[in-house]
Amino acid sequence: MVGARIAIPYLRRALKTLNPVVKGYVSESLAVLGDAASRPAFERMTRSRNARIRMDGAAALYILGDREELSNVIEALTNSNHQNQCAAANNLAELTRPEDAPLAISGLQKAIAVEKNPARISDFKKAIRELRQL
Repeated sequence: MVGARIAIPYLRRALKTLNPVVKGYVSESLAVLGDAASRPAFERMTRSRNARIRMDGAAALYILGDREELSNVIEALTNSNHQNQCAAANNLAELTRPEDAPLAISGLQKAIAVEKNPARISDFKKAIRELRQL
């Protein structure tokens, strides 16, 4: 991981992209690398008008240790955009710490209870299975 830190300046520049999907991957990468200096950028993301960017900013802050941000990732499960819902489910499955798995599972179960789309329900159930293996 130490060698990967050389990428941080390049990732910070890439974080300025307007593409929400790229911004999400970049913010996650910076957070996983422990780049606390990017925290202000992640906090700005949580105030974006774009729901995907808000969710990815919350996920990055969660990775950096802000446990309360997990609830903002869970909230994205109810977004009207299927891609955002899938991204939220994937973030929960991949990023949730074991001690927070019950909260993430509960959020996914609530989303299943109101969701009508079989593909989304399947995505949510897959995330639950992965969380139960933590």
